[in-house]
Amino acid sequence: RRKFDAKALEVTVAEEDRKKLENQNIQLAAKNTHVVDCNSRLTVELEQNSNLLNDLQAELTRKAEHMEIQNTEIQSLRKELQELSAIQQNAAAGRRELVGSLVPSLAVIKKEIVRSSISFWYDIMCLSRA
Repeated sequence: RRKFDAKALEVTVAEEDRKKLENQNIQLAAKNTHVVDCNSRLTVELEQNSNLLNDLQAELTRKAEHMEIQNTEIQSLRKELQELSAIQQNAAAGRRELVGSLVPSLAVIKKEIVRSSISFWYDIMCLSRA
């Protein structure tokens, strides 16, 4: 009878262990399914993020190229501005030189006008006395 009870107890324990293992197996299968689902979602998100990064990199490259073109245009405009400034300075110097050369000529012309006016008025005075 003890052998039978021991055998029955052994069978009962084995049955309980089998049920526990079955439950653990079901729980592990559920967890595995969850892990597989999460992995799939993460894979999709990773691919989307990779596409976004590629798009951002392309946009940054376009913007960098645009900025490079703008910098080239700015440098060209600066060079033109320097050239125009030099032309303006040369023109100002030329005006000063022209005015400087005209002043003595104007003084001579003024003297000639005064002399001619005096001579004219003198001639008129002489004629009016005659």
